[in-house]
Amino acid sequence: MSDRVVVLRTQDPVSFVADACGALAEVVNKIQAWGPSHDELVRVYAELVRALANLERPILARAESGEVRLNIVDHLIERLDQAQSGQINMAVADIADRLHGEITGAVPVG
Repeated sequence: MSDRVVVLRTQDPVSFVADACGALAEVVNKIQAWGPSHDELVRVYAELVRALANLERPILARAESGEVRLNIVDHLIERLDQAQSGQINMAVADIADRLHGEITGAVPVG
């Protein structure tokens, strides 16, 4: 596994979290990431994506499809909680990826 630098710009701290999510997404979704440290990577990825969702919430709310997107984000956060607590049998990484895509606009609405 290679290292990746994530830069914190004091004028744009949310981008730091977004970049860290992107870096973790790349690592978590590589086949060679599966191993003893994979669970920890997934846990950190999920928590960073959750933090990014909270930070981006005001921006999502102002968008044209804001209410729809917020409902989707809230649903995915609920699913993430359920998967992490073992209430549902879904891969945490898959839910975190879907949430990450929703936040970053990589997932189209509708």
